[in-house]
Amino acid sequence: MNQNIRVGSNKQETIGLTSLKNVGIAQMTNIGAAYNLNVGAAWITNVGFVNIETIGKMKKVTVGETTTMNSGTSTSISAGESIVITAGKSVTLQSGKAKITLDGEKGIVTIEGKEVLVDGTSIVDVNSKKIDLN
Repeated sequence: MNQNIRVGSNKQETIGLTSLKNVGIAQMTNIGAAYNLNVGAAWITNVGFVNIETIGKMKKVTVGETTTMNSGTSTSISAGESIVITAGKSVTLQSGKAKITLDGEKGIVTIEGKEVLVDGTSIVDVNSKKIDLN
């Protein structure tokens, strides 16, 4: 069964309680200029296999309190020129036993790990208690 709906100017749909749409294989929406979605309480998207987002010019995400991103195996972030992370108090990068913390309030950079390398040369070796700043 095919259904074709044509609206000349404006279409408004009011649903009192629940709206459910099941699509068997594929759904596509083409919008010529702008799309606005207002959700009062929660919006959940579940994708079983792949989710691809392509944005031509700019994407801005504003979150009131907390953003969490979890990846099962790995996450890759690429930028053509630069990545800037700005935090009010601190930024922490951690992988296993290696950790870098930038304390914005105190202006302190803390590096934790077994060894610190600069250009492949060890300048700090925690196990042998060696520091070489030359």
